[in-house]
Amino acid sequence: MITPILGKKAHTPIAAAVLLIAVIGSTHFLRDRAYYPHVVVETQENVTLEFLQQGLSRDEACQAAVATIADAIRVSCPTCRVTLRQCAGKLEPAHEKLLSEEPIGIPSSRLPQGVVTYLSRDKGRALAACRETERLTASSQGVGTICHPPDTKRLLPGSTRM
Repeated sequence: MITPILGKKAHTPIAAAVLLIAVIGSTHFLRDRAYYPHVVVETQENVTLEFLQQGLSRDEACQAAVATIADAIRVSCPTCRVTLRQCAGKLEPAHEKLLSEEPIGIPSSRLPQGVVTYLSRDKGRALAACRETERLTASSQGVGTICHPPDTKRLLPGSTRM
């Protein structure tokens, strides 16, 4: 029998990430880029989830996306704390890199129009949270994600290049 790395308590934030992947996928039809939905969540398990989407054409659409993400977190993970809700008009280079295919130093999962990263002092816990999100989204209907370990190429959704 395979023993899960994360305990039952850890499944709540993972479920929140899975729910948010579906929610974020619903905003992918907006094409013009200007305002970037950005939400950061801290879990009781000491894993920080950072959600960043491609830019949306209107600030109102971005604010609605940020509110939807934050509300979904509060509903699916009452012990999680949303520490940042913003719509950036311009991305810092580090955030631009998150949305690219370039390798980054932490685990990440692709969203239809963005990315979620997993950060923890315990690097194994962050990677386990990422892999658990991949497992849960693979078994659910809708948008699946692929966990990208640190320092690996992260293909954009729909890309087949290796």
